[in-house]
Amino acid sequence: MNNNINYKFSGHETFHCRPIWLKKGYDYAFENKDIPGNIFSNDDAVIELGVGKNMVSSIKFWLRAFGFFNLHTNRLEGLSHDILDDDGYDPYLENDATLYLLHYLLIKNVKTASIYNLAFIKLAKEKLEFTPSNLQAFIERKCIKAGVEYNAKTLKNDINVFLKNYIPSDENKGGLEDNFNGLFYDLRFLNKVSVDGEKKFRFNINEGKNLPEVVFLYALLDKFEGATSINLEAIRDNVSSIFLMEKQGTYSLIKRIVEKYPDFITFKDDGGRQEVQIREGINKDEILEEYYARF
Repeated sequence: MNNNINYKFSGHETFHCRPIWLKKGYDYAFENKDIPGNIFSNDDAVIELGVGKNMVSSIKFWLRAFGFFNLHTNRLEGLSHDILDDDGYDPYLENDATLYLLHYLLIKNVKTASIYNLAFIKLAKEKLEFTPSNLQAFIERKCIKAGVEYNAKTLKNDINVFLKNYIPSDENKGGLEDNFNGLFYDLRFLNKVSVDGEKKFRFNINEGKNLPEVVFLYALLDKFEGATSINLEAIRDNVSSIFLMEKQGTYSLIKRIVEKYPDFITFKDDGGRQEVQIREGINKDEILEEYYARF
């Protein structure tokens, strides 16, 4: 068994992430930060959050999945305060840049929400169109290869939640919470298609025209922390793939970033060697703060 891999496909209680849940969960965790123990297991959590017990667990999971809540310390962390505080960048997720940023954070967190990384980074390189059973078989192969145990039913539920986060459900069960589209619907990363009469899903490979430069740069600096020179191919494999960007789109977006941040970023294209050069002094968190200060 490869002990370096620890995939996880449960914890959301089969609920996809509603747009209002992150703010709800953040406020609750912040208000109860001085209470010891698992604050989401408190008797008043159901009342204060205004959802059922299973949804409380789901809200806690999604906070963890985005790196906003530490299960061991029961404390908020990561970009939670920066984004979700009342005076934060975008507590109600009204800016598309925030959705792209959350998408990145989710894919980054392989240990808590493994399916997102496996689907966007691994599967998308092999198969652009897939059925839920295709995705399940793919992940099962990855688990077997890595020596990771899995439960087929749990994995099936996780795939259903994964799809609901990116594509509106055909079903409407009637409750208010059921009517919310998934968090990432507006990003259009997945489309429903019909191939020979079979319903499938397709990764929307794109040029990155709608991706804010600040999010790509944040992901680039985060992925290659401390690096001063990064090969274009490495950027495509490690960053562009997260946003389903094709080769020319990566090149164009980097050009836009160089124009926007000329004091920090340069692009070298010399004799077939293409690389981004990062100057000292650039701080990914300060770049985010500067971007959101304009709104």
